[in-house]
This record gives sequence, C-alpha cells and structure tokens, in this order.
Amino acid sequence: MQYILEINQFVLPMSIGAEAEERSKPQDISFKIVIEFGSKPLACESNDISDAVCYVKLVEEIERFCLGKEFYLIEQLANEIHNMVKASLLSPMDKLSLTVYKDPPVEKIKGNCCFTVAD
Repeated sequence: MQYILEINQFVLPMSIGAEAEERSKPQDISFKIVIEFGSKPLACESNDISDAVCYVKLVEEIERFCLGKEFYLIEQLANEIHNMVKASLLSPMDKLSLTVYKDPPVEKIKGNCCFTVAD
C-alpha cells in the first residue's frame, strides 16, 4: 500500500529571475509537493493532527524559508526547498517530490515552465 500526500498549486509571491529587472517585482511562483510516506502515517488510524504532516505548517515553513530571499533560477529554488523540507519535516524513509512552476517572461512560451527535484 502507498500513502501519499499532495499539495497542488501552493502559490508564493517571490523575487526570482535571471535578470535584475525580472527580480525587481515579485511574481507568483507555484509549487506542487508530493510526499510518499515510507510507512503508514499514524494519522490514518488516530485521526489526530499531531500525528500528521500538517500541510499548513509545511507551507508556512516554505514561506518562512523563502522570505526575503532572491533566486535567479527555479532549479536552485526547488533544490533548496527540497533539502529543507527533507531535513526538517520528514522522516528519512519518506520520499519527496517538489516542483516549482513559473510563468517565464518569454513571448513564445504561453504556459509555465517547471523544475522538479524528487527522491
């Protein structure tokens, strides 16, 4: 059996971009977070929030981590957040996939671009 928690379209305004002009005003960056638990979470049986990975706490930790920082690339942003979440909020047996989405200021790209870091 698999136990998976997904958070889709978590959005943070961030200062990100390869050029200083792009970083000069915040832009909405979206995240998809997928946690595959190495074993059945206690919350499946206890129905107790203290036995769960609280997604409110998770997104607050990511927001705090990013606060006041500038990133040039979505690759670096994804890698740093992935490392922080793995180290501080998950057990070593859990797997994490973190995807960062950005609407690039490129005329020919009509959708978003994304980068994923996954175990």
